[in-house]
Formats: sequence, C-alpha cells, structure tokens
Amino acid sequence: MTIRTEIEDDLLVVTLDKPRRRNALDRTMVVELRRVVEAAPRRGVVGLVLEGAGGVFCAGQDLNERVVPAGAPMPDLGESLGDRYNPLIRAIRTCPLPIVAAVRGFAAGAGAGLALACDLVVAATDARFVLSFAKVGLMPDSGASWTVPAAVGRARALGMALLAAPVDASTALRWGLVWAVAPPEEVGVAAREAARRLGTMTPPEPEEPSWI
Repeated sequence: MTIRTEIEDDLLVVTLDKPRRRNALDRTMVVELRRVVEAAPRRGVVGLVLEGAGGVFCAGQDLNERVVPAGAPMPDLGESLGDRYNPLIRAIRTCPLPIVAAVRGFAAGAGAGLALACDLVVAATDARFVLSFAKVGLMPDSGASWTVPAAVGRARALGMALLAAPVDASTALRWGLVWAVAPPEEVGVAAREAARRLGTMTPPEPEEPSWI
C-alpha cells in the first residue's frame, strides 16, 4: 500500500505514505487514492483529511515511472491522465463529503493539483506550492489549469505555470490559494477541525413562502 487510512472519531484521515520518494504519485497510489475517496461516503464518516507522511505533502508524479529502456517507446501521457489522474481529481471534486488538505512541505506538480482539488487547504508555514510542469516540458494537469487561475487570477497563474516558481504559504494565503496557515505541528489539527466542522454542519430548514 502506498497510502494509509485511519478513522479518527468521525473523520477519515488519508495519508500519502511514500516518504522516501516525498510521496510522489505513481500508478498504484493514484488508483488506491481514488478507490478510498469513492468509498468514503460508505464508511460512516463526515469528512476526509488528506495529508502526506514525512513532513511533505506530495512532490508530484513519480518520474521513475517515465524511465524507459533505450529504444523503447515513450509511455502515453494522455493515457495516464485520462485513465488515472483525471478520474482521481473528478472523484475528489464530486465527493459528497468535505475533503480538506493538510499541506506541509512541498505540494508540487500533480501534488499541487491534488491539494487544490480539495474543498479547503490548510497550509503549514513551511508549505510551498509549485507548478513544476514547465521544468519537464508539460502544461499543468491534475485540475491545476482550472483551480489555480480560478483562485489567483490569470496573471499570477501564468507566472506560476511558466516560471515554476514556488509560492510560500503566506503568499498562498494572500492570493487565495489556501484557506488558512498554521504552524507545522498544528496544521493537521486545524485541517481536522475544518473537515469536522464542514461535515457536521446542518443545512437550515427551508422557510415557508409567505404567500402560502
């Protein structure tokens, strides 16, 4: 398993668990994570918290999967997006339960897209968000081409995408990429509080129209 799951009272805490690879996303992790998110509403929880092991959220796609022997055909990037990454992001965006990301350290490339697909992001003061796709000749994927400009605007989104420059936690808060910033030792608690609050809120009773 490349992820760990734990029920904490009424929350499902999902931990990306490849610390030696900075929790980089590989084929197995993406499939496992999607299954966990899709099954969460049947587990009797009110919300999910998504975090990374080892003080890092996620370094993006594990590029070791892209290493091929000399002369062998390159893997189909479109296939990996269409069959794995896009369905994962859709599962997060359409999950009926609130999902809160607790981000420590780097959230890079697809890892940034993964965090920003969640309903809320609580970032540690040591968090860094970087759209690193340009460094490997790609355009932002994993939902980032929509979530980032929707949050920060066209100019800032273009700067993040084209320059691949890290955005620190305080800047991310000021730009609207994240909901809150907390010390590293408190970010998990803050994310859990937010997920629980969202998951236990009761919608108001509809008012009877005055004309009835």
